[in-house]
Amino acid sequence: MRKRAYTIWGLALLFTAAVLLAETFLQPRVLLTSLHPSVAEADKTRLRLVKEVYDLNIIIPRERATYAATYIPRYQMTEQADADRIAARFGMAGIPKETEEAYVYTSAGKSLTVWLHINKLVYEAHTQPTVPQGEALALEGAAPRAVEIVESLGLNAAHARAVAEQTDGGFTIQLITKLGGADNLAFPTTVILDGSGGLLALEAYTFAYDRLASCRIVSLKAACAGLPLDFAPGTRIDIKRASLVYRFTDSILCPAYLFEGEFAGGGVFYQYVDAAVYAGN
Repeated sequence: MRKRAYTIWGLALLFTAAVLLAETFLQPRVLLTSLHPSVAEADKTRLRLVKEVYDLNIIIPRERATYAATYIPRYQMTEQADADRIAARFGMAGIPKETEEAYVYTSAGKSLTVWLHINKLVYEAHTQPTVPQGEALALEGAAPRAVEIVESLGLNAAHARAVAEQTDGGFTIQLITKLGGADNLAFPTTVILDGSGGLLALEAYTFAYDRLASCRIVSLKAACAGLPLDFAPGTRIDIKRASLVYRFTDSILCPAYLFEGEFAGGGVFYQYVDAAVYAGN
């Protein structure tokens, strides 16, 4: 009898392992409609309404996280001597104007603001920078040029992804780092260049992050039920991409789903839906 029981338990374990292996290796990408079918009953009605507004034909990567954490910036007070050293890298000297929030340096059509409490700096050129006028910078060269400038200023240019956009007469580049395995969209290093690669503006954050708390990530299907419905009747939105990111909410970096798409009538759609569930919720 005992031997028979062991055999039954062994077969059950083998079956469970086979199912887990099949889910892991045989389905590397699945459609939204078949991922995480166990959505809370309360969300089912709302999810039906969401599907009337959104085209949810999203392909979901297998490696989506189940658990994550929240983080908090580790701020350090910036003394004037430290701010002076930063200003010198930008070719700016002299006594700054000090406010309750920042040191402000101005010189020859440019300004630099170094915050006292949140480890942030913003540089702006109020006149066209003087750079060698060679060939116009191509879009594919904008991100490498931004990294070169950031490194030349003694700032950390490490990034997991660079997003470059061509604007009227120039480029805007965001250097995005990873936090907990997801894009940290809250605090990118932003660089604005003119058409020749001259620096027009730069915004950078120099603080580190401390882990605050662990959390569970809700399924993407459950997150879809949180998409807004307050649109005019007949509105259709084609969701092109859904990704797990970090955003800054109530002074905390929290995981969220970012839904990106287009309105059927034209226009870009971006929407965050909170992804964290904490113990006891």
